[in-house]
Amino acid sequence: SSVLEHPSSKSLRGSFSPFPFPFPFPELSSPLDCCCLLDFPEPEPEVEVLESVPVEAEIASPSAKPAKKAASDGYNFDKYTVPSLKNLKSGKYYVQIGVYGDKANIKAIIDTYAGKYPVTLVPLASGKATQVLIGPLSVDEYGTVLNRFKSYGYKDAFLRKIK
Repeated sequence: SSVLEHPSSKSLRGSFSPFPFPFPFPELSSPLDCCCLLDFPEPEPEVEVLESVPVEAEIASPSAKPAKKAASDGYNFDKYTVPSLKNLKSGKYYVQIGVYGDKANIKAIIDTYAGKYPVTLVPLASGKATQVLIGPLSVDEYGTVLNRFKSYGYKDAFLRKIK
């Protein structure tokens, strides 16, 4: 019986190949190695932060009361604001989407999402910035909300569980 051979296979005589033709890439041992030449992106690890440390500790004397600022700048966020993280609902989850010092940014978030999601604002003790949270959320809701806000562009959003 005669075996048909490709002319370039003569140099490979004596070596076994499961393929009926010479493999055209000498740096690879078989066509199965080709997948290593493709550039597959590494999957991003799924990270879920269940507890976090506040950016700035909420330290105040027991006699200190939150100061009410007049809405002279045109922004009134009282409906969404709690005095500190200690005032968040126990046993609930919150997705922190950012910390903002510019009230215009906070207003834009409220205008965009307050009709669809429960927006909660927590001013830092310094008063220079405000944490923007989505919540309170239940255990059944937080995963979807976290993923949705990451897809909206809040890549650093993370979960806070209130004990």
